[in-house]
Amino acid sequence: MTNGLISVQNLAAETVQALIATGQWTTETITLPQEGAQWNPLTGTWTRTRLNTNQTVLKYAGSNPLKGGGKKSSGGSGGGGGGGGGGGNTSVSVSETIQKLLNGMEEKTEYDDHRRKMAQLAQQYHETRGELQGVIAYLDKEKAIVQENTDTLTSYIRQLETEMDAKRSIMAGTQQSSKEYQQALADLEALQERHKAYSETLLQNRIDLEKLTQSMKEQQDAVRSMEIDLRKLIHDAIQDREALKRRMLDGTVDLENEIISIITKRYEKERDQLLELAQARRDALEEE
Repeated sequence: MTNGLISVQNLAAETVQALIATGQWTTETITLPQEGAQWNPLTGTWTRTRLNTNQTVLKYAGSNPLKGGGKKSSGGSGGGGGGGGGGGNTSVSVSETIQKLLNGMEEKTEYDDHRRKMAQLAQQYHETRGELQGVIAYLDKEKAIVQENTDTLTSYIRQLETEMDAKRSIMAGTQQSSKEYQQALADLEALQERHKAYSETLLQNRIDLEKLTQSMKEQQDAVRSMEIDLRKLIHDAIQDREALKRRMLDGTVDLENEIISIITKRYEKERDQLLELAQARRDALEEE
């Protein structure tokens, strides 16, 4: 409680109604400043933001908030946090134009997620079959999808920031109690939430791109290693074949020499026998 005011944000609805029923409390909508930080993925920096928000509070109408209804409030707040009121813009929905814009962005990002999932499944299929070139091809395809998604999100973030600036301008030029102000506030909160989500995804994409590049390099190194091993195997096979040819040639020469030697010895023996026979006949004729 501050200056006789109690925020209803963390009070149960039953507690709020019970306090009002005592006649000692009334509800009032006040403007409170809210500070935060916004990440800009394009510049890689955080910027400080300040936004006025409407909050519903209980205002004590009696002379002493610690008497009467104040005790009842103390007892009822023990179960707080179970829900209850919110800011003054909780009943205002996001405008149709902004919702259509956000839905279109979400459809494109969901489609990109589906394409990336299919590329990852294709990688697993080729990896299971030991087809490294197929793995590399789909790693490259996934990398292209992530890069495309990064470009898309960068464009979306610029578009969101333009819309956010427009909503802030509307809020700055209108009364906080007006419907136009409340509508601009509801739209701004939706835009900021989507901006935060896309900024986080954009940073994760940059990390994933580095990992995909490293994975592709590792797979390409594995392919080169296999090519080197295959070339060495082919070289060794060629050398073995040439050695075998030399051994076969040497064996053929030895066999031919052996055959020639056998034939030579055979004809030399026959020649010697013929010479001996001719000499014997000559000797016989001379004796006659």
